[in-house]
Order: sequence, then C-alpha cells, then structure tokens
Amino acid sequence: MIKKWKNEHELRLKNLFGIKKFDSRELVREILNPIFLENKLIFDTYGPETNERYNPESQMPIIWLKKIRESIIPNNRKIYNLINTNYHLTNSSEKIAFAKFTQHINDFEAKHIFNFENNGTLFPKEITEIYV
Repeated sequence: MIKKWKNEHELRLKNLFGIKKFDSRELVREILNPIFLENKLIFDTYGPETNERYNPESQMPIIWLKKIRESIIPNNRKIYNLINTNYHLTNSSEKIAFAKFTQHINDFEAKHIFNFENNGTLFPKEITEIYV
C-alpha cells in the first residue's frame, strides 16, 4: 500500500513538473542543454570562483546565494527528475555520472537550504555530457 502511494505521488510530481519519459536520447538532451547552460552562466557570473571573491565590499556573494535558491537548486531538481525518468536511456558511465550528480545535489541542498557547514561533493562535470 505504501509503495503504491509512493508511486502515485511520484507520478503526480512528474506530471506537475512536465517530466516526460522519452524514447530518444536526443530529445532528453534537447531539454537538458538549456538547463545546463543556465546553471553554468549563473555559476560563471555570480559563483564563488569569480574575481569578486577578493572584494570584501562586493554584493556578489548575496546575489550568488539568491541565484542558488531561485535558479540553481530548482534547475538541479529538473535535471535530476528528467534523467531519473529517462534512466532507461543511460549507459553505464552515465549511470555513474548520474549517481555523482545525485550526491552533489543532496550535498549542495544540505549546505544551501539546511545550512550544513560541509561543502560536500563538487559538481561532476561529466553529467553535462549525458545523452551525447
């Protein structure tokens, strides 16, 4: 009974967020590309590796945290849900990249939502090559 409820809940969430199961890797990739691009642009513009990190008066860290909560975390969840729904299209190395990405988003959310001190795992760049 609990498994049935869980499956029904997951289906409602997938329908709510428009996550579809595809038969083609290319179709999944078309949806992932703009999300990866948006996250990268935000990271490159506002993230912790910009030159603003050396400016003690910079507002960039505040903007970065805002972007994390408003864009990066929701985008990461979209990526996760899309890949998870279309897991049947992944190869073995992509499955490993997805597992690393899953750990990263859990750690990232722990830090930026639940204020855990530990940075956790870094973003696995190989996830951006999934379904290529």
